[in-house]
Amino acid sequence: MIKKTNRVLAMLLCLALCLGLLPAAYAEDIAPADAEAAIIDAAEYDTPATEPADAEEPETESDDASELPALALSEPEESVQDAAELPNPVNVQFLADAEEHLALLTVTDAFGVYQEPVTDPDTGAVCFGCYALLPGDYIWRFHDESGRYDDLEESFTVEEGVGGQFLTVYPDPVIEVFTASFTYINPIYADVITEDDIPRPSISEEELAAEMRDFLETMAYSGARTDARFGRNSGIYHPTAEAAGLELRQQIKDFEDEAIIYVACEEEPNDTVWNTLGSRLIEIAFTHTGNPTEGDYLRYEYGGYSAKGAYGGEPGSYYCSYVFTLKHFTNAAQEKELDEVAEDVLKDLALDGKSDYEKISAIYQYLCTTVKGSGSGDLKYTAYGALVQKGALCQGFSSAFYRLCLASRVDTRIVTSSKMSHAWNIVKLGSRYYYLDATWDSNYTAANYRYFLKGSDFWLNGHKLGGVSELGDQFSKASFTSAYPVPTYDYAPEIAAHPTDTSVFAGEEARFTAEASGGDLQFSWQTRTGEADEWESVPDADTSTLTLIPTQADTGRLYRCEVSNLAGAVYSEEAVLTVYWYDLVLPSGLTEIGEEAFSGGAFAGVKLSESTAVIGACAFADCPNLACIYIPAGTTEIAQDAFGDRMKLMIFGAEESYAQSYALERGFDFTAVA
Repeated sequence: MIKKTNRVLAMLLCLALCLGLLPAAYAEDIAPADAEAAIIDAAEYDTPATEPADAEEPETESDDASELPALALSEPEESVQDAAELPNPVNVQFLADAEEHLALLTVTDAFGVYQEPVTDPDTGAVCFGCYALLPGDYIWRFHDESGRYDDLEESFTVEEGVGGQFLTVYPDPVIEVFTASFTYINPIYADVITEDDIPRPSISEEELAAEMRDFLETMAYSGARTDARFGRNSGIYHPTAEAAGLELRQQIKDFEDEAIIYVACEEEPNDTVWNTLGSRLIEIAFTHTGNPTEGDYLRYEYGGYSAKGAYGGEPGSYYCSYVFTLKHFTNAAQEKELDEVAEDVLKDLALDGKSDYEKISAIYQYLCTTVKGSGSGDLKYTAYGALVQKGALCQGFSSAFYRLCLASRVDTRIVTSSKMSHAWNIVKLGSRYYYLDATWDSNYTAANYRYFLKGSDFWLNGHKLGGVSELGDQFSKASFTSAYPVPTYDYAPEIAAHPTDTSVFAGEEARFTAEASGGDLQFSWQTRTGEADEWESVPDADTSTLTLIPTQADTGRLYRCEVSNLAGAVYSEEAVLTVYWYDLVLPSGLTEIGEEAFSGGAFAGVKLSESTAVIGACAFADCPNLACIYIPAGTTEIAQDAFGDRMKLMIFGAEESYAQSYALERGFDFTAVA
């Protein structure tokens, strides 16, 4: 009974207060003493006090928030902005939990009185005041125009008598949002694709701006997790360009009609920043990964793209949105069919367990022999045209090679030339990459391929279209050139320098050297005697230089080098080894060799004493085995016919000596010795 009486008294007191039947002093007495201190986030504002305003009685009472009446406000003072003109006009209500029931009450109910909303003219912040006349817990609640509401964390409790609270609401900052767009044509298709061929995003600039504002509001109040979706088409948010680019790649692979991305921006965006970031997303999406259906395969299987988007935010929280539409040359069904055909081709080629060279050669030969350099419509630019329809242009050949090689775990890239309007491949063998062009070699047989595994020298001089030759647009970037080193030489081995005839004394070291170009080269030295026809391998001779210690028996032996790799083998010219030795050593003190002194001798080598000054006529004539002679620096006279009519002889002596002049005059070989 006491509770009922208190309730009735409280209602009558509130009614009287609302109708102005009580003096203002009484109203001041029931206001909480610390009301000013209870203003939330408004310490810097000088909020004028006002008398409680009369409020209209609600037409109906309901616990449904969507049916609550709008807040009735008295005419504000001249310096106060009308609440209806605020950036976000709201109705103020609070939730009362009194005794055993939960009631939703507006501030115009008899259970509470409120302070007229006061607006700060500089910031637009609005201060609301509310007094409750019943004990209970009260929560501030805001309703938008549609009736939806949000409970705020700000609350107050009334335990006995009358209590209240002030709440200051700050308007959302006005964040400018801008829209932008651009269209890109794939350079390799610049002569066949125009901007009119590129599909455009269907979303309007107004819709883009509205969705960006919704996104910014969400980020400002609650933030967004990675992969969160926004907008009418569920665009996906990523905090970094790298993550956003990977998301874009997947949407392109899934043939989404519109690939939609939201991404954080590191700097204050404008049209240039938006364009640059969008281009970066595309580059990330098309990054070479080694996956046969990504990287260059995606990059050259489309003619171009168009993008629309928006950007906005505030320092530390800038964002961009993108809606990409691509001109695909194939569709999802065709790509699925291509998957099956590519798998069958590799199965027929039986490449498992084969070397990289064998894999490359088999795939290259398959394309050159089964694909014709023609095709129809856009499909002639695709791997689908090459592998399924068996007709394609250079883009289709190179895409098919790219796809089949990567599926066989051999790295390759597609290379293009805007000046030549042409595309080809580079492929990795060993630690290097080599050029090849299956499109042009489809006109030749395997034994006569002209553009298979070539180096940069050949590519610049022998790979021309209309007199124009290029290594490729990609090689204009130092980063690409460094990542994909192409040698000047071709992969197939080629002898660059042949070994030369070598003469040494028995027991001294003899060397033969062959120089060659090519990839993954192997060297093997072979020898034979002058009379034998069969070449024999020299044991442990597997480098470009052969080193050996010959004996007298090795004189006249022939040597050559075999240079090989998986592409084949080539052989150097043969070189002759001449081994010298002295089997006639003249005693010291001898000053002159008389006429015919040793004529007809069987010795192979002669060493004169240091005291010998004269060599007479025919002194060594008719010596069939004589191969060399040492003539000292003190020798000052040698008869013209001292060695008969011999045509070949090795003379050893000092530099700038008479012996050297004699050898030059007679046409003999001369080797300087100390």
